[in-house]
Amino acid sequence: MRPLQNFKNLSTNNLFETEKILKESNLVVHSSITRIVLMGSRGLLGGFRQDSDIDLGFILHPDLEPRESLCRKANELSLSHWTGSVALDTAIVFDKMGCGLPCFEKQEYNPELCNYGKDCIGLFKIQKGFSGFVPDIGLEVKNIYPILIIWEKED
Repeated sequence: MRPLQNFKNLSTNNLFETEKILKESNLVVHSSITRIVLMGSRGLLGGFRQDSDIDLGFILHPDLEPRESLCRKANELSLSHWTGSVALDTAIVFDKMGCGLPCFEKQEYNPELCNYGKDCIGLFKIQKGFSGFVPDIGLEVKNIYPILIIWEKED
């Protein structure tokens, strides 16, 4: 398994430090992941501190059932190989509503992309004492923005 080296949209958005960290950090992804989106302060939101983590959403292939064993394996693979100078915060993202996740195709929020808006995306996380599917907690899709697609699986 080779670490990812080809990221898109980072240098064109002046995210040179984030790109450098990603390229030097041995980021690998499970074969079930079709896209990676960058969120948070090391992305388009900006304003990161030197100890800020990198927030990545790993989009699960739409034809795959988001079973706990698969999501755990996909998440653990990336976390176990990470050698970055900052922490990695990942979430396996999957479609709960059958919409195809158009909200993860645009950088900015557009209410026309989402018929649901709240607790409509599935998340599986392993971080800081939590491990598993994130329960419905009132997560509003508009609060994940801005996002940036930084990698897509080649067919």
